[in-house]
Amino acid sequence: MMTPESQKAAEHKDGQSPFDPVAFKAQLRSELLAEINKDAIGARIEIAPRPGMDGTPPDPKHALIEVRQFSSDVEKQATVVRAAEYWEHISPNAVMVAVIGNHYKPGAWQHIADMVTFTNQKGIRCALSEMQDRCFNPYDALGTMRNEAILKAQLGGYDWLCMVDADVKPDADLLYRLLGWGMPIIAPFIVEAGTGRKLHGPHWEPDQGLRPLKWCVLSMLLFRTTVFNCLPAGTMWSDAIGADEGFHFQRLAYYGHRPFIDTSSHLIVDERPHYPLASLRFSKAQYDEYWDKVQRGKLDVPDRRAIKPNDPREIDGVYNPFVQPQATPVGATLPPPTTEPAKA
Repeated sequence: MMTPESQKAAEHKDGQSPFDPVAFKAQLRSELLAEINKDAIGARIEIAPRPGMDGTPPDPKHALIEVRQFSSDVEKQATVVRAAEYWEHISPNAVMVAVIGNHYKPGAWQHIADMVTFTNQKGIRCALSEMQDRCFNPYDALGTMRNEAILKAQLGGYDWLCMVDADVKPDADLLYRLLGWGMPIIAPFIVEAGTGRKLHGPHWEPDQGLRPLKWCVLSMLLFRTTVFNCLPAGTMWSDAIGADEGFHFQRLAYYGHRPFIDTSSHLIVDERPHYPLASLRFSKAQYDEYWDKVQRGKLDVPDRRAIKPNDPREIDGVYNPFVQPQATPVGATLPPPTTEPAKA
């Protein structure tokens, strides 16, 4: 389905780039939504036959019909757009946010919870699930925890999996922005706390829109769950001591996957990433202090308090925004991708 307007977006024009994916996707989506039959919530979706290769008119006998029931017009729109843009899914765009462990830095829980709430209020089914800390010694089972998140998302039928560490402080709309790109693997723009060192390669500058990557830090990473179908179930991540980001992204590259970065969507992390192998270069005193600090953090009660004291949404010591009413029925379409920097 190509109107002159959408065709024009894909053509060369005055020496400019031959294809603007952001403009093209937005135009195509508006055309799809304009054609949806809104007279019934539960209705058929008719897949019209295509014209012959020689331009002959389509034959009605080749038309196909699929019947789906929807809880709202919003869900119906999302299903129709998804069927046209990509392959079908029972719950288009449903995403599971997996927190790797629950050793939250102050304020991190509220930021993550607000992000989940915002995504739901936009009509996207979004769940939050904390992964149990399975490490006997620090970091020795982080791979198992990430593999468990993958299995849980796949078994739960989610379209997307967003892994986050417990020290990130995302803006409420960050996940929604990343979903809008529709990329199989995408990360926000992250720099190392205190140093400003870019935690991705190659080192793209901020606010340049979507860019391809070779590797990136794992503080927050959004995957389409089908990415992991290239590997036996539960085997994507190895141990976290010797197998770093470079190793794992090489595994994905072997199967034809690479990460992308939304350089216009920034993420704050509370502290510098831990590099376990680097501790081998410490003095004995530094080594003991480093690992003792890591171990003590595992024994603390998870900090799920609100950022501001006396916040009425804090119940029994836990910030709880999930009782707020949902603004949009579940099943909404995703926003067109944007290159505009997030507002502070």
